[in-house]
Amino acid sequence: MVKPQVVAGREFKGTSFISKPEAIVFKDFDVGVSHTQTILFTNVSFSFNSFKLLPLDDNIKDFFHIQYTPTGRMSAGLSTTITITFTPQLNQDINSFFPILSETGTIKIPLICICKKALLSVEDPSIEFGNVIFGEQQTRYLKLNNSGALPTKIYVKTSDGRTIPFFSMDDLRKREQLERDDKDALVRYAAEEAQRAKDKEEAAAKALEEGADEPVDAPAAAEVEGEEGAEPSASEQRPPTAKAVPLTAEE
Repeated sequence: MVKPQVVAGREFKGTSFISKPEAIVFKDFDVGVSHTQTILFTNVSFSFNSFKLLPLDDNIKDFFHIQYTPTGRMSAGLSTTITITFTPQLNQDINSFFPILSETGTIKIPLICICKKALLSVEDPSIEFGNVIFGEQQTRYLKLNNSGALPTKIYVKTSDGRTIPFFSMDDLRKREQLERDDKDALVRYAAEEAQRAKDKEEAAAKALEEGADEPVDAPAAAEVEGEEGAEPSASEQRPPTAKAVPLTAEE
């Protein structure tokens, strides 16, 4: 029987027992598999108090088994544990409460059971392209999060029902990596071409300074060592030829 609790002229008002955790939650359950959770039930009233468990709703009571040791009247501040075992038979959510009757009133602890599912959310549902010049292309990224326990397929459709291509984050990362690789390859190719052109110019300038008939494409010096004390041949003793000097015509 519910009655007010008055101690030293003060009447207790509010919930006389609190539960830790505040809600009984079974998340991502599997049908036919038992899931167990234990709550700590504490008397927070001014004085002695007791409680008893009330039956669950008829449509869910067969899924739960409750185990606890009756403690009788509990002094203020004392706690006890209650163990709830949930064995689901249907793959559907349950949103109910666990009813308990104390001397100062009824207590309803939220009882929530969530089956496995895909839970999609969008970080920013608004896609703004801003000002786009005719003929140019702008790209915006729409980030979807799946916080559920099951994978899912995603389809993007237009307002008239047409399916448009969809790229996942993995696809975009691969695409960006390929673009970076292509840019790196172009940079390396340009640097190599610039170095080859520089080597060719240096080789041509060196050939002109040494009096070569024709400039060579790349520096390739081959040194031939003769025998010690050997006389130079007649071809080696010939006087140097005249150097070719480039002429520049002035206007």
